[in-house]
Amino acid sequence: MSGAAAEGELHEEQTQHPRESVRDSLFILANIAAIDGGLAFVGRVRNLSAGGMMVEAPAAPGINDRFGIDLRGIGHVTGRVAWARDGKIGFAFDDLIDPRAARKPVSAAAKEPAGQKPFRLF
Repeated sequence: MSGAAAEGELHEEQTQHPRESVRDSLFILANIAAIDGGLAFVGRVRNLSAGGMMVEAPAAPGINDRFGIDLRGIGHVTGRVAWARDGKIGFAFDDLIDPRAARKPVSAAAKEPAGQKPFRLF
């Protein structure tokens, strides 16, 4: 395979996978709970992007399982498990977020969305 052909295939593959967005490496905790009320745990967010996140977690959910996630500075988001292996879980969010908001200081007086009270594990 020629170099140009390989580069063309690589570019085509990258455009087919929206997860290729810019990811921010960080370390914050997130409360994560299955939408069906089953599994709930605290995960360590290692990578965060507008469309998803990678979390280190003690749980092993199934692919496409749906979760509600509370992220510091962002609030409550929902999404599904895109992949899970070796104690790490990739979540794809239902809606895009601003990952920079997770790095901003959060005051104790921060308002929560009206009618929505997130769960607390810690």
